[in-house]
Amino acid sequence: MAESISSNHIPAPPANNNKKLAGKIAIITGGASGIGEATARLFADHGALMVVIADCQDQLGQQVATSIGAINVRGMAACVKYAARAMIEQRVRGSIVCTGSVAGSKGAMKRTDYVMSKHAVVGLVRSASAQLGVHGIRVNSVSPYGVATPMTVHAYEKSVEEIETQSRSINSISPFPESKKKAILDRARRFGFGFSTQRKRKQHNGVVASSNVAAPFWDSWKPEKSSPSPSFSDVIWPSAGAFAAMAILGKMDQILAPKGISMTVAPLGAVCTVLFANPSAPAARKYNVFMAQIGCAAIGVLAFSIFGPGWLARSAALAASIAFMTYTRSTHPPAASLPLLFIDGVKFHHLNFWFALFPGAAACIILCLIQEIVCYLKDNIKF
Repeated sequence: MAESISSNHIPAPPANNNKKLAGKIAIITGGASGIGEATARLFADHGALMVVIADCQDQLGQQVATSIGAINVRGMAACVKYAARAMIEQRVRGSIVCTGSVAGSKGAMKRTDYVMSKHAVVGLVRSASAQLGVHGIRVNSVSPYGVATPMTVHAYEKSVEEIETQSRSINSISPFPESKKKAILDRARRFGFGFSTQRKRKQHNGVVASSNVAAPFWDSWKPEKSSPSPSFSDVIWPSAGAFAAMAILGKMDQILAPKGISMTVAPLGAVCTVLFANPSAPAARKYNVFMAQIGCAAIGVLAFSIFGPGWLARSAALAASIAFMTYTRSTHPPAASLPLLFIDGVKFHHLNFWFALFPGAAACIILCLIQEIVCYLKDNIKF
């Protein structure tokens, strides 16, 4: 059963002014009770635009499925698979958070089927994160310890108080502790490419599985095995877009030649690569492109005005550009070359702070328009 409900239809805790999930859409499996229900209410309280709850209410079927690990593995795998497919097709970057268990990181004296299924969830998260990272999709898991949900009480045939007493040693003393809420919220809120560098982080409330596993040093020198082989259309359309972009900018150069300026500058080649070859990358976001292009170009002009030409201006401008992109979360590598281009390019000095808008940012408007055409062709005309 799946039910879609807007956040204002879920009875929630007292109003929270810190809306960490404002405007986001969440799909929560097992959301009718226990941790799933608490998560749904928590997300709604933090401003989620819509919370979609999917749950199986057939108790007998649930017991059977749990005994063979179907809910823990097959259901979660299907959720990740189809959610990721929809996100990739619509070029949506976001987070998938799976609920695991400390049983996924150690053995147990009983309930081997449950322990096996939770180990499988950790493997699913690690594999999915490696495969989906290139699309800007983060996959993480939160692994709580004992939580006194109705299913736990039924499975262990113990009271809520008995389960809470057993869990008290690691600070799990309520049906849904604040520490668990913060862990889930943090993983749902974080948005963008890149993963935690830790394999596991032990917290008072349990174990949080990382979305990636540290790879040997030499693996970074090899092609990514999880990346599918590109089709011919994946190769031809970005290349055609780059050709068209440089042809248009070259024609504009001919028009602007009498004024001694040029639209075709070296960093735009790197911009074309980012926009056309990997449009789902964070560096291809319009915010990143224009914030970094304008900010880094202005930093180059400022450094030249203060230090003049020379190594000090180049070093200070590059360092300030990286700091600017990091602080504003607008990392766009091609923009880091703009300060050096201005400092060493005498023909740009007369532009002064107009260099922040021309030629880099102005040319990127044209490149972004071409990017939309390239993406449409890649999605609709394949060969």
